[in-house]
This record gives sequence, C-alpha cells and structure tokens, in this order.
Amino acid sequence: MVMLLAGCGDLSDVRVVMSVGMSKDEVFRVDDMTCSRTEMLVYISNIAGEYVDVYGRDIFEASVEGETLGENVKQQALAKVSQVKVINLLALDRGVEPTEELLSVINEATDEYLESISEEELSRYQIDRDKIYDMYYEYGMSKLMYSTIIKDINPEISDDEARTITVEHILLKTFDIDENGNRVELDSFTKEEKKRLAEELVQRIEGGENFETLAAEYSEDANLTYAFGKGEMDAVFENAAFNLSGGEVSGVVETEFGYHIIKCISTFNREITDENKVKILKNRRDQAFRDIYDDFEENVSRELNDKIFDSLPDMKDERIGSKNFFDVFEDRWNESELVNL
Repeated sequence: MVMLLAGCGDLSDVRVVMSVGMSKDEVFRVDDMTCSRTEMLVYISNIAGEYVDVYGRDIFEASVEGETLGENVKQQALAKVSQVKVINLLALDRGVEPTEELLSVINEATDEYLESISEEELSRYQIDRDKIYDMYYEYGMSKLMYSTIIKDINPEISDDEARTITVEHILLKTFDIDENGNRVELDSFTKEEKKRLAEELVQRIEGGENFETLAAEYSEDANLTYAFGKGEMDAVFENAAFNLSGGEVSGVVETEFGYHIIKCISTFNREITDENKVKILKNRRDQAFRDIYDDFEENVSRELNDKIFDSLPDMKDERIGSKNFFDVFEDRWNESELVNL
C-alpha cells in the first residue's frame, strides 16, 4: 500500500497539540478514533527493528539536518498509525465490512504475534490479546479498503507506453561532491575541456573504436548499462535515448549530470516491458486511491498530545515481540485469497 508502506508522509496536519480532554495513555485522536501509548510503541519498536536488522544500532547515532533516525522513526510510526486510522474511517464512511477470510487472517496474525511477545514484555507494555487484535483489525481493514477501491482499475497499457529500452553510456560529469556531500559545479574552463573530450570520444567511436573499451577508460558513472521506460530518467537523456535505433550511438548529450554519449543496445525488451506494465498499473491504482484518500482526509480532525508523544522512546534498544508485527500480517494476507482482491 503506497501510503501505509512508504514510511513517513506529510505530517503537517498531524502535530496538532491537545492536552485537555485526553487521557494520559492517549497519544492522538483522528476524529473519534484514538491511539494508545501501547499501540504507538508497537509501531515504533517494529519500524526501529527493521533498521537495526539491516544497519545495526549505530545507525541511530546519525542525524540528517539535525534530526536523528530515532526521531524520524517516531514520526514514521505516527504517520503510519494515523493513515491506518483515516483509512478505517473511510471504510466506515463507505460501509465496507470485514470479510470472514479477513477476520480469520486477523485472528491468526494476532495469535502468532502474541506468541512472540515475552511475559515480561506483555506486562511492561500492558499488552493483551484484545489490543493486538484491535491493531490488526484496523491494519487489515485499511488493506481491505485499499483493495476495494483499486480492484476495478484495470486500464489497458500498450507496449509502446510501457516500452523499456536498454542503453550503454559514457558520462563525463560537470560537478564534484565535496566532503559534506554537497554538489559543487566545475568551473567553466573544466566543463569546456570535458565537452571537448566528449566530442572527441564520439569521433573515435564513429571511427570504429570499441564503445565499451572507451567507457571503461573514460566514463565517470559506475554503471555502464541502464534499462528504463518513459518518465524514469532525466528528460533530456531519455528523449535522446528513445530516438536511437538499435546499435546507434548518439552525439554529445548534455544533462544536469554532465556530458553523455549514449549507445542503444535494445529498443524493446518483452520481459522488462511486461514488468513495467505491472509498475504502471500499480502507480495508477495508487494514484486513484490517493485521490480518494486525500479528499476524505481534508475533512478529518487530528489531535496530538505532544507531551506524551515526545516522551515516547525510539525503541532502538527494545523490541516488542521476536517477530515483526507487520510481516506477520503480510505473510498471512499473502497466503490467503485476499491477495487476489
């Protein structure tokens, strides 16, 4: 699900501080749906655990523009829970009811995840079966609502629209990266030298020299080959590439990255084109859902108890359950007929 799985979304409407009328265990409300401290900690711990599994705990010491990963993980959890709540409100508004199969998946996921939580964790975080069931119910209903909205969106996507080409290229960059990771443009003299070299390489290729050999010697891109469809690359590079015939080599093509020389390897790849059709269909379904979601969300009120939220730990050193909360449900969902909705 594009919003549920994409991590941190637009939080501009989420951080509305409210301290009056909310219980000490209540982190936020979305209309009349509430989120408890326990629910937030389950989300935070499982999102944090995914980072720890891949990068280790040291990744939490890094910061970007003054924000640590731990702070960002909390924001991701807030966005994710908030979106689940909004989609559940949308399901109620549209009269979407859980199917028997969904209820079965929810029950199975609840039992599996609950078994992975130690007695000490159950006590410390005040977790019981009803809380885990309710969380999975809302998570499952959000997926069902998404599937219900997009199931009839099956546009015909032509081979030409999804066509993917394969090219090789030589890149002479017109910028450097400084010690802080910032892009620094080369001076005009150096750029002109690079352009003259690119023009010389074109002449050498036209004279019969091997493209791959020259690329290995001169290209400043670690990748020699790219396969892509329309709308996936720099517009200037893409336009030049799509206008080449098989085996044809371009002149010097200038983009924001530098000077390119492009060689067309294949103008059509059936396997990759079919894969691209699936990607295009998913993007259109995601957009159709997002349009409905955004329109509905505009009229939803959100209230956050800032004090409680800020006091929540980033959970990098703690994990609620030996299994991942989200993976447990996704595995059950994918094994069911619900995946074919």
